[in-house]
Amino acid sequence: MKIFLTGGTGLLGSLLAGEMSRFAEVIAAGHQAPGKDGEPAGRLNIEDRGAVDAALDGKGYTHVVHSAAIRVPEDCLRDPGRAYAVNAVAVEFIAAACRRNNAKLVYISTDYVFPGTTPPYNEDCRPLPVNIYGRTKLAGEYAARSVEPHLICRIPALWGRDPGDARSPLKAFLEKLRAGKPFPVESTLVRHYTSADDAARAVAFCVEKNFAGVVHISAAESQTKADFARAVARHYGYSPDLVINAGQPTSEDRRPRDTTMDTSLYRSRGGPHVRGLSEVFADTPKALS
Repeated sequence: MKIFLTGGTGLLGSLLAGEMSRFAEVIAAGHQAPGKDGEPAGRLNIEDRGAVDAALDGKGYTHVVHSAAIRVPEDCLRDPGRAYAVNAVAVEFIAAACRRNNAKLVYISTDYVFPGTTPPYNEDCRPLPVNIYGRTKLAGEYAARSVEPHLICRIPALWGRDPGDARSPLKAFLEKLRAGKPFPVESTLVRHYTSADDAARAVAFCVEKNFAGVVHISAAESQTKADFARAVARHYGYSPDLVINAGQPTSEDRRPRDTTMDTSLYRSRGGPHVRGLSEVFADTPKALS
């Protein structure tokens, strides 16, 4: 296999590059925002069709794993035009290049394509996103489906174990806990915080084993955002009482209430175990460097 990976500097993409390099040649590119002078080595402006074509045409790639995206719903709300350009139109560019070059497209999607009203959702359930982020990602799914073969991996909220990694919600919560003052955290929406390490192993497994279609990858353990913050507090020796239950901030785009995904298809194919939050913390050092 020869794989081109977008989003190679992201939380998931950086780990995916390492996992897939075990069985394939991997060329990873981080996203290069438009409007900058030139494109540094290892960067690609996926919003530029010409740049995408130049990166993919005639290079012999068997797979393109597309993990680059605007993933923060509030960023999508602030600039819906750019969210659509990155999360949907860019996928059309990549899909067209995959079709020309006979490359399989692996697209990283989200549980937020579902409305969150009737969980759990399996791969055949009808998507009906309630916010801009989910809508743009669903549009990206439609683009990915134009490539045969294709693989769409839907993954929920990701987090990383490195306390200093700004790409993970862990860092922001630790900063608030260190301040020692109570702070409000949303406590009504069901989430399935999934380790980026485990998600990368799972996606790499699906690529190596030649999965096609749609597959759901998620930790089984559920928690609210406030539950996650309290788990962080307990693990690192802070008082969980600093976390105050709150509703969804008015500054946030609408969120689905519960997008629990049925992962039985993934598990039936023998994929690596995707740990829940408590399992990951059980294997995470408590000392902060």
